[in-house]
Amino acid sequence: MHNLFYSLTLSTLISGNCFAADVSDPHAHHRAIMNQKAGYQVSHKDYIIPDVTLIDQYGARHDLPELLTDNTPVIVSYIFTTCTTICPILTATLASAYDELSKTDPSPTIVSISIDPQEDTPDKMMAYAEKYGSHKDWHFLTGDLKSIETAQRAMDAYRGSKLNHTPLTFIKPSTTTSWLRIEGFTSASDLVKEYRNAVTQLDKE
Repeated sequence: MHNLFYSLTLSTLISGNCFAADVSDPHAHHRAIMNQKAGYQVSHKDYIIPDVTLIDQYGARHDLPELLTDNTPVIVSYIFTTCTTICPILTATLASAYDELSKTDPSPTIVSISIDPQEDTPDKMMAYAEKYGSHKDWHFLTGDLKSIETAQRAMDAYRGSKLNHTPLTFIKPSTTTSWLRIEGFTSASDLVKEYRNAVTQLDKE
């Protein structure tokens, strides 16, 4: 089901009709990225997670350093619920990959952080999570704008505006401070592969 949803989402978003030129289109930047050649780049980065508190789709508060730096591997994405281009693909890819990720030992916690917290209340994050069939190990986080921007800047994900954001996925195995940074769009199978490689390789460094 997730694989079918991912395929339909991807084909719809990159179709020529969907991306007809429109200078008044607020998502024009996103659409330009979507029209770029498929593929992704990976790099290893060290990030210090800032001491901010965010709120999940259930209204529970989470200290971000504790959530992202404990002994559990984690996958992080930055999204917003009204995005019609990049975010649906990133989220559908995670949803599609989860069946295989959950079989991996250790399996990851997934964290999707809104970059539009003024719009994305916990209720809206819950509706978005349900739309993609989220599970108990997937946190959809929101909070105040300053905290969100601080988190983005710490991971070099801040682009000044939600309409300027780019497709990024971050993978951190267990207690290491090293992250695998993925720029661009992966398939679900590529994401699983990169996660398994990260768990195997980065923990040895």
